Amino acid sequence: MKGFQEHGRQADQFYLSGYGFVPGRDPLHFNERRLRRIAAAVGLCLLLVLLLPVVCGHFAEAFASMTVFFVGGAGELQQELREALLYLLSMALPLLLLQSILHPAPPAAPEKPLRPIQVSAALIASAGMGALFLKLGAFQRQLLQPLHLVELYPGTMMPAAPAAAAFYLLRTLLLQVVFEELFFRGAVLQALRPHGDRFALFFSSLCGGLVYYNFSSSLSSFALSLMLGYFLLVSGSIRLVICCKAAAAVLPVLAEPLQRMLPAEVYEGLLLAALAAGILAAVFLCLRLLRRPARPAAGKTALTFRRKLWICLACPPMAAAAACWLFQIVRHLRII
Repeated sequence: MKGFQEHGRQADQFYLSGYGFVPGRDPLHFNERRLRRIAAAVGLCLLLVLLLPVVCGHFAEAFASMTVFFVGGAGELQQELREALLYLLSMALPLLLLQSILHPAPPAAPEKPLRPIQVSAALIASAGMGALFLKLGAFQRQLLQPLHLVELYPGTMMPAAPAAAAFYLLRTLLLQVVFEELFFRGAVLQALRPHGDRFALFFSSLCGGLVYYNFSSSLSSFALSLMLGYFLLVSGSIRLVICCKAAAAVLPVLAEPLQRMLPAEVYEGLLLAALAAGILAAVFLCLRLLRRPARPAAGKTALTFRRKLWICLACPPMAAAAACWLFQIVRHLRII
């Protein structure tokens, strides 16, 4: 007779050969119910992320207008203040709600922390991922042109006014990086780890793609989230993941001003150099990490990967968030 471990703590259930767990609940049912509760909380917070900008749009506009009236500035500054306030409201409030509901554990310290050369390789690989997203975005636009379709990219144009440009960089390179990583890697992935590292990595990355309003950005965010989530699992450092996300965001954010400042050949050469360096760093990092001793996967349960994915996607709040994301994708397509 032995005790049954329930997510790291001893439960009041005992296993008797031939009788199963007595008394109390079936552990398989417990895992399903707990997973549904996590998926419902994540889906509700994703809905808030998608809908709060619509609900709070007039309030943010009034606040930005009042701020510009007192401190002075042009329309570009007012627009950037509005976007920054909307982003803070739409990410900070759902993050606080999610943290209060899930109480995710902090990242566990790895058995062997990453060495400085491995950290540098992770940063270079992330920057190369940003260059890859730019090349794939240009390729996708070429594919959509014969179909007379174009994707709209809200909030990606850097303003010309210095004060507005400073707020733009603050929003895209600091606020988005920090809050998204705390939300998807710091809260969602850590809360799902008791149900398996692989499933937590995949589903948290899938959720990370649902907060973008066009398909190319969602797909890019999903791919980048897989890499960042893996970095978190092997390093245990949320700070490393935030720095890697910032490194990946630098080139896409600065792409437009760089195109205006540099000749086309120099700009393309910069992208290719960043992409080549990122590939080499990713290969080096993979070879180094594969030498690490294998660790048992956290949260190994009786539920299959497909069953866990179905439980989460069939949850009503998560299904509503996916439907809202799909509506935004269609809404940001234009026929030319």
